[in-house]
Amino acid sequence: CDCKPGWYGSACSIPDCVKYSGENFPPQLLRVRKEARRIIYSAPFNIEFEMLEIIMNELHDIVDVFILVESHFSAFGTIKPVRLLPRLHRNYLRRFHKKIIYLYMDHFPTGARKNGWIADSYIRSFTGVKGLPQIRNVKPDDLFLVFDLDEIPSREALTFLRIHDGYPEPFGFRLRWSVFGFYWKNSRATQITAGCSVGMLTQVHGNMSNRVRDIENGVNRNLSPEFRAYSQQHSVRAWFLGDVDHFAGWHCSSCMDVHGIWVKYTSAQNGDLPRWGSYHDKMDLKNLRNMVRNGKWFDGNAIGDGAMATRDNDNFFAPKYMLEHFEKYEYLL
Repeated sequence: CDCKPGWYGSACSIPDCVKYSGENFPPQLLRVRKEARRIIYSAPFNIEFEMLEIIMNELHDIVDVFILVESHFSAFGTIKPVRLLPRLHRNYLRRFHKKIIYLYMDHFPTGARKNGWIADSYIRSFTGVKGLPQIRNVKPDDLFLVFDLDEIPSREALTFLRIHDGYPEPFGFRLRWSVFGFYWKNSRATQITAGCSVGMLTQVHGNMSNRVRDIENGVNRNLSPEFRAYSQQHSVRAWFLGDVDHFAGWHCSSCMDVHGIWVKYTSAQNGDLPRWGSYHDKMDLKNLRNMVRNGKWFDGNAIGDGAMATRDNDNFFAPKYMLEHFEKYEYLL
């Protein structure tokens, strides 16, 4: 085939983010499937309306099911309003309702006020434990993805995962990292482990989907008999799609309006220090506006090299849907 730009291989099925990922898949192992896998995409929701809209519009024809979980408690353990469910009842994102499984978490996990990482892991695992059993006809080789809503995998990366056999699991993504908008770009990539087969999720992790994100305990230090048995039958090792300048998606941290940024950090769990939401001067709206305007972090340091990225000087600036609706998302672009 004569491949389109950014695609490689005998079937033009290898995207840029795989070819330049540093992985060297033997051609005899990596093969195109006769039938695409289903993709189940899970994420917790707090106040990320903009990012949720972008993900839904960008990936709806590639992802089969979106599992969204919302809690009446912040990650810090304080009671907060339920924001997404009332909007869904008012036909928010109506065209995607048939693909959404909405989960409501009415409790806060024991010990999470003292150890904030418990709050993070519990709500992520809630999507697998409570959401996966609601999906009919799931096959062991279907894929389960665990993201935060400020992380957007590229269409090319997900397409590769859907249509190929022969790659190991779990798999992760190296993402273009920016803060407050797609214009304040960090020079480093975000690297996350975010997916595996449903078979691995159920047989090794017991549907505890946060373990997909925990590569150390989920793979490197996993001595469980379930893990050993699964590894004897499947190719198990962590690998990553993408690399710097050949990204497999976007991580746009705190990409929302100033009020949303305030909510995000005052809601944050208490294990990721320093917890900026506890500093009243840092949470002053005027200070937050200045940070966004000037590309500064809470400690006063510049984000990245301080230069502003644009769609003219960055060929992986933002998802296609955003660029096609530039005026709507201008404050993020």
